[in-house]
Amino acid sequence: MASPKKLYHAKKTKDAILTGIYEATELTAVTLGPKGKLVVVAKGSDPRTTKDGISVIKEIGFSDPLMNVGAQLVREASHKVAYLAGDGTTSTAILVEKFCEAANKLCSQGADATEIKRGFEIARDATLEQLKSYVEKITNDDDIRHVAKVSANGDDEIADMVLEAFKGIGDDGVVTLADSMSRKGLTDVAFSSGLELESGYASQLFANSRGDACEFTDPVFLLCWKPVTEFETISPWIEKAHRDGESLVIIAPDFSDEVISICATNAAKKTVSVCLVFGPGNQKTDREDLLRDVAAILGAEILGETKAPEEWKHETDMGHCEHVLITRNKTIFGGARHDEKKFETYLQSLRDSINSDDSSEAKSEYEIEKIKQRLAHLSGGIATIRVGGLTTQELQEKKDRYEDAICAVRAAMGEGIIPGAGVPLLKISKLVSGLIVEGGTLAMSAAFREYGSALKEIAWRLIGSCGADPYEAIPALMCDSKKICFDARDGRVIEDAFATGIIDPYKVVRLAVLYATGVALTYLQIGGGITHDAPNLTMDRIDPLVEPTEGMLDEYK
Repeated sequence: MASPKKLYHAKKTKDAILTGIYEATELTAVTLGPKGKLVVVAKGSDPRTTKDGISVIKEIGFSDPLMNVGAQLVREASHKVAYLAGDGTTSTAILVEKFCEAANKLCSQGADATEIKRGFEIARDATLEQLKSYVEKITNDDDIRHVAKVSANGDDEIADMVLEAFKGIGDDGVVTLADSMSRKGLTDVAFSSGLELESGYASQLFANSRGDACEFTDPVFLLCWKPVTEFETISPWIEKAHRDGESLVIIAPDFSDEVISICATNAAKKTVSVCLVFGPGNQKTDREDLLRDVAAILGAEILGETKAPEEWKHETDMGHCEHVLITRNKTIFGGARHDEKKFETYLQSLRDSINSDDSSEAKSEYEIEKIKQRLAHLSGGIATIRVGGLTTQELQEKKDRYEDAICAVRAAMGEGIIPGAGVPLLKISKLVSGLIVEGGTLAMSAAFREYGSALKEIAWRLIGSCGADPYEAIPALMCDSKKICFDARDGRVIEDAFATGIIDPYKVVRLAVLYATGVALTYLQIGGGITHDAPNLTMDRIDPLVEPTEGMLDEYK
């Protein structure tokens, strides 16, 4: 028998969704800026405190199903930005709220939704085009430290540790987090050899730690040249690892559903300590080359290429490292163990393939660039920041801020930095509000004004959070200088954001505008709602978000 349903007209649906957006955003927004507050997450018997926006947003849900849709829209946009840029979740939530409020206001005044949508799209494009003019590249260690400090809510210790980690690994290294063993709660940085792959586990059931990750200490690795289609192919290695009390990671180009199901179910029940990882790369040649790279750095042979099953020697042919972290789309090997002479011979063979004089082995520019990328990744190191804390709550809260800082630095190194505190969007708002386009309508002009007004909100909140008066600070910030900014730590306008370190990664702000606008465009098109009277509301991902296309993501870099 079908569960009872309730039907809602457009206004009631949109009002309830907007209420959910408002409630979710206002709670998340208390974490904004250097003077942001902690949020307590009282979940079961393990309460925690956090200033991390995404950690707050993912816990928010409502008993009202339409309000819950609003919370999910905020969560989805913020999660997308966090996934792609690593930071900016609170700013994204604030923009989602203000853009949707603007859309609702215009619709309630009788403006045509299609015209509002066109207006928002033009305003978005103008905003992102103008934002590019504020970008400067990372040029020194101070820039890295400043980005980390801002993202960590002004914490100098976190900024120093993140800078030390990035200085020690070079451009192609990896920074990871771990818990410190210090009884005094001290934090330090450890460096080791390692590698990061852009591929992850075959099922979320393999996750065994925080953040839907799978982590093993001193694991062994079985590398397979061909897809694993039958469980019997790998069962001898799983049984031996289980007998020896070892954690086993199996890397292969693909796995059958049967193999994934058997291994994931047993891993989830903790019957065996195993994880299946998809091999890296897209095309066949890339997959094979990258699998050889993994074998070289882990000191492993490859089952089916360099060794047949009957020739396999567990002690010498398995791969080893000190620690592995596996997520849905990433695998990081820390403290890789290999014979240094063999590894250097492998690196030299890659270098020789670039410089070969043999015409039969001549490489195209594309192939040479690929090999150079592989060499860089193999040569880069792993920096592990071992975070200390005297209590579980303190440790978790610090790790959240370390993670934000690390991700913000990566984003800034990739696409550059802009003045922080929402000032670029504040200054751009004036231009957007006054946009005039050929063939424009009154509804589009109104959309420009409301969109521009929404762009001011981040700066407005940051200025107010430190006790300063936005009505006094904002006129000073609206001058022609593209370096002027506001320091929310002591409530004053500063002349050079880059010199004083009040900066944001450009990528974070760019994606926040893109995805927040996407939510507003979705909200505009809602014409009604249907809810089910189910006893338990699902908190799963929803997909009503009008997402930016790949072209849009690349266009404004």
